[in-house]
Amino acid sequence: MARPPVHLALKMSPEREQKTKQQLEQHGFATEVLNPQQLLDVLPRIELLILGRPPRIDWSAAARLRLIHVAGSGVDPLLPARGLRPEVTITNSRGAHAELVRDHAIASLLAVFREFPRAHAQQARREWRSYPTQSVAGKRLCIVGLGEIGARIAAVAQALGMRVSGVCRTPREVPGTELVVGIPQLVEVLSTADAVVLCVPLTSQTRGLFNAEVLAALPTGARLVNVSRGAVVDEAALEVALRAGRLTAALDVFEAEPLPSTSS
Repeated sequence: MARPPVHLALKMSPEREQKTKQQLEQHGFATEVLNPQQLLDVLPRIELLILGRPPRIDWSAAARLRLIHVAGSGVDPLLPARGLRPEVTITNSRGAHAELVRDHAIASLLAVFREFPRAHAQQARREWRSYPTQSVAGKRLCIVGLGEIGARIAAVAQALGMRVSGVCRTPREVPGTELVVGIPQLVEVLSTADAVVLCVPLTSQTRGLFNAEVLAALPTGARLVNVSRGAVVDEAALEVALRAGRLTAALDVFEAEPLPSTSS
C-alpha cells in the first residue's frame, strides 16, 4: 500500500529542501512543498504535514489529517488549533536547536556582563571611554526551565565558573547545578541571582510568569536573558525595570514579532 505524501510548509533553502525531500523519499514518502498561501487550498487532502512556524488557521477542513510535525521545539503557536480533530497527532523536534540556543544564551550572558552593546555604541561614535566590566566567574545564575536547552546552558555556565541554580516544574538533579527547585520557590531563588536565563516553554502556567512582582525579586543590577518565548515576560513591567536602571536584559524573543516600529 502506497504511503501518503508528506506536505512540507516551512521556509527552507533550496539545498535544505532537496536534502529533506531525499531523506523522506528514502523512507518511501513522496513530498509536496507548499507556501503558506497554498496550505489552506490543499488542507482537505493533507494527511501528513510538516510545519515551520504554525499558522493560526481554522483546521476544520483537514478531514484526512493524521499528523502535524512542528519543525522546532515549541508548538504553542499552533495551539489551541481551532477546528483540529482530537485524534490528530502533534509532534515536535525537541532539542533540534538546543546547541544553537545554548550558544546564543551564553553569548548573551557574556555580552551583558562585558557590556558589549555599550562598547559597540562607543565604537560607532568613535569614542574612547573606559568603563568597568565584570567576569561571569563566581556569578550566581538562575536557569528557569531545565529541559534540553536549560541543561546544556547549566553545563557551560558551570564550566565558566558560574554558580548555577535551576527552577523547573519537577525538581531533579541536573549536572552543572548546585540547586534545583520548583516554581513555588522561584522568587526565593531569584532574590540572590546575578543573572537569570529563561528557557521555559510557553504554557498557561508560564505565560506572564515574570510579572512585576517576580522581576522586583531580582537584585538591582541583575541581568535577564530570554531565549524562550516573549509572552513569558510581562514586557510592560520589564520596560519599567529597564528604564529605572534596575535590570539589564538581552531578549531573543518578544510577544509581538517583529517589534512594531514604535518600540523603543
